Amino acid sequence: MKKIVHLFLALLIGVAVYARSAPVISDWDSAKDIPHPRLLMNDTEKKMLRRQIRRNKDIALLHNSIISHADECVNDTVQLAYRLDASGVRLLEQSRYALERIFFCAYAWRMTGKDNYLSRVREDILTVCAFPDWHTQHFLDTGEMALAVAIGLDWCFDGLPAEVRNEAAAALDRFALSRYKGQWFTTQETNWNQVCYCGLVAAAVAAYEWYPSVSRELLETAVADNRKAMKMYGPDGIYPEGYIYWSYGTGFEVMLLEILREVYQSDAGLSDAPGFLETGTFMKYMTGTSGKSFNYADSDEEVVPLYAMWWFAARQSRPDLLPNEIALLRDGKYFVDRDWMRFAPFAACMASKFTMPRGKTGADETKLFSGKGPVPVVLIRTGWKGSPEERYLAFKGGSASDNHGHMDAGSFVYDAFGLRWACDLGTQPYAEVEKAFSKYKKSFWSMKQKSWRWKVFRLGNPAHNTLTVGSMQHCVGGRAAIFNVVDTDAARGGVIDLSEVFQGQLSSASRKILLLDNDSLLVADAIRALPEAPADIQWRMVTDASPQITEEGILLEQGGYRMLLSASSDDPSVTPEYKIWPAAGTEEWDVPNPGKSIVGYSVTIPAGRECTISVSLRTQNP
Repeated sequence: MKKIVHLFLALLIGVAVYARSAPVISDWDSAKDIPHPRLLMNDTEKKMLRRQIRRNKDIALLHNSIISHADECVNDTVQLAYRLDASGVRLLEQSRYALERIFFCAYAWRMTGKDNYLSRVREDILTVCAFPDWHTQHFLDTGEMALAVAIGLDWCFDGLPAEVRNEAAAALDRFALSRYKGQWFTTQETNWNQVCYCGLVAAAVAAYEWYPSVSRELLETAVADNRKAMKMYGPDGIYPEGYIYWSYGTGFEVMLLEILREVYQSDAGLSDAPGFLETGTFMKYMTGTSGKSFNYADSDEEVVPLYAMWWFAARQSRPDLLPNEIALLRDGKYFVDRDWMRFAPFAACMASKFTMPRGKTGADETKLFSGKGPVPVVLIRTGWKGSPEERYLAFKGGSASDNHGHMDAGSFVYDAFGLRWACDLGTQPYAEVEKAFSKYKKSFWSMKQKSWRWKVFRLGNPAHNTLTVGSMQHCVGGRAAIFNVVDTDAARGGVIDLSEVFQGQLSSASRKILLLDNDSLLVADAIRALPEAPADIQWRMVTDASPQITEEGILLEQGGYRMLLSASSDDPSVTPEYKIWPAAGTEEWDVPNPGKSIVGYSVTIPAGRECTISVSLRTQNP
């Protein structure tokens, strides 16, 4: 507990120093004197991008793919509409669709000058500006819509009729700039702060000459409030909300920073926040050798384009951050998932600001990344060349009380032979569960101990690669710290203190997780039962493999490979019993998990006794 207190004191001191020393932008009004386009990429940088396209085949592929999708947007017969999602909570799908079409077509018009792209931008701007509002009840919807209209207004300024420019500016004021005060996101250390303020900052800069006083006040407020969100990255760059929300929140954050830098040659010191410039490295290690992500919290394991990585590569002159992005681009996966592809033109904007090397973008021989903070992690890759022998291990501490958190403290994922052997079931789709909960007047987003959130199978501890005591949930208020990080040729990993997570259930608990030099995985749990009661323990691991209980343990098979999971206790009187559980919930809102199983053991530790039970996962000869 003392370690955690000291950590948070250090974080507070670091943030206080950061806030006091941050540069100040004094002349906000200079924005109105800068010709359009002002946002993200000016016309000089557009010329630089053209040179990049000519000299680098990957940038050319990125550009040509954006133009191709812009063509699809032009020919799209679907009309943007004021339509909420299935839960009745969000307009977000329409806001994202507007951002996708306007961003792509505005880019295509700037790069080609073809009127069909301009016509689509004009039509979509007029459509969304005619909406009754941009749904400020769920301000993410407003933020993304404001960004869409701001980009359309700014990038296509010279091609839009004056009446369209005036209507776009008026809507940015009416639906966004005049509606943010008192919104809850302004005080939050979450992705909401980043997304909403990105849209608002874009709106203020794009419409500055129409609404100078409103825009000035917004920009001053946004910079001050956004410093709160930047605390999430301290001290080592780990994003508490996980892989998917890094892509979302950080994607908007770097656009916000780049808008400020483009206009004011400064981001007011926001990027100097402790850990922020390290977060690109963190995300580089969040993809395993299986090609799947470490998907803790509300994330799925499929990798997605991380367009923000182009910002870190450009600003830090680090093309070594881009191999995963280039691989997805070359494989045709950069423009598949509509939930993410709306950011692709931003990658092209950042490609205009640095020179990509020809050929390979660089390798990395470092095998371990670790960091502290609210959600400490250890991420290990034994290699970066893509050979079957390379392994990946990732594990975490943290708390279920974190934003988008699950009861997954102590959980891990493990890759070998290009396959994932220990996996995470991923997020629960929001709209369906929200709709189901509404019948009972319950909230999916309450993080309290007795919240119905924990009735969702995928979110509870029995569905994660961690320990469960009896049928009890993890203690929501408990926080697990990682210490004794090991990084040697013989072993890499660390130890997680889980005692707070099992407060009132165990006297103490710690978990050592190591990837050994013989390519076996070791998970050793030191558990002490309460003095007055025995502890019924379940050790669980979700897997894609086909499991079979044998005399030696649990045999796992997939993709022509086999691994053996075996457990042993340092106390001969405490004997683990191997188990296979279905990876399925029983409530009406639980989604199926086809192809998944949960393997492990159950054991009873006598009252007051401590023992260490070690699990080994090692390759079996075929």
